[in-house]
Amino acid sequence: MVDINNDGFLDILGAGHSFENWDMDGPTIFFGNGSNFTDSNSYILNDLNSWGVVTDIDFVDLNNDGFKEIILNRTGGLSDNWDYFYRGWRIQIFENISGNEFIDRTEDFIDVYEDRDGRWTVWYRIEDIDGDGELELFDDDPTHQETGIDLIWDWNGSMFIKR
Repeated sequence: MVDINNDGFLDILGAGHSFENWDMDGPTIFFGNGSNFTDSNSYILNDLNSWGVVTDIDFVDLNNDGFKEIILNRTGGLSDNWDYFYRGWRIQIFENISGNEFIDRTEDFIDVYEDRDGRWTVWYRIEDIDGDGELELFDDDPTHQETGIDLIWDWNGSMFIKR
């Protein structure tokens, strides 16, 4: 839950298995109004073919416009090819345009954003862990079930650059 549109009400971003006819059409923002959440007051983020499993969601204002961007951690999901299920990792970043439009700007915000090598990541965290005054994006559990990998990116003021 996060107030993604800065209206003073918490919103819910739900995600999970969103490929073909499974759980959902794609990661979905349900905008809060102080009393309920409805499909009619929601926004579906565009999904990615073969990367239909979202395992983590992060929020951070990358472009300093007062609205938090949405960062999705994805792994493989495609029902007609189970070889990709929970294989590889992919980061997807949506620019938040005034809280009512969300544009996939992954290639503008991160240099290396996917790898199909078979290993996947569970959680990411965004904070200044090395004390240099800039954010880092990193795998928060690189030893998870011996499937994780130690990934880290440095924010250079406009883009995350993989170490």
